[in-house]
Amino acid sequence: MLRGDAFRLPFANASFDRAICSEVMEHVHDYRAAARELARVVRPGGTAAVTVPTATSEQLYLRLGDDYFESPGGHIRIFRPNDLAAALLSAGLAPIGVGFAHGFHTPYWALRSVVGLPRSDGSRLVQLYRLFLIQATTSPWLDRIEKWVMNRICPKSLVLYARRAA
Repeated sequence: MLRGDAFRLPFANASFDRAICSEVMEHVHDYRAAARELARVVRPGGTAAVTVPTATSEQLYLRLGDDYFESPGGHIRIFRPNDLAAALLSAGLAPIGVGFAHGFHTPYWALRSVVGLPRSDGSRLVQLYRLFLIQATTSPWLDRIEKWVMNRICPKSLVLYARRAA
C-alpha cells in the first residue's frame, strides 16, 4: 500500500502497462490535471481504466438525502461520460471502451443516504449490507449475479477504458 497524491503520483513517467483510477475523479477539483498525471505514469501503448459513479446513481443518492454531497471528502461533481472522456483524450488517453460496475454498491449507498451518511456506520442494516458486500467479493456466483444482473440494471459506476498513444 502506498499513499500518494492524484496530482503528483510517486512514480516515474511510463511506469505502468495498466493503471486503474477507481472512484477518484468525482472527489478532486481539477480532474483534468488528475487525468494528465494518470496518463504520465502509463507507458505508451498502455491502458487505463477510470471509474466514476454513474449520473443515475448519483441523482438517486442526492434525492435520498443531502448528506451524500455535503459530507467532507464527498463528491463534488456528477460526471457526464463525455466530459470524462474528453478529459482523458486531452491528457493523451484515447477512450477505447466503456463498461459498468459495482451494481451491488448502488443499494448500499442508497441505504446509507436514507439513513444519513454521518450516522450510517452505526446502522445495523448498513453493517449487514457491508458484510454482504465483503462476502460478494469472494463469491463466484455473487460475482456473476453482479456482472450479469446488477451492473445491467443499477450500476453504481461507469468504467472508461483508454489507451495511451504508442
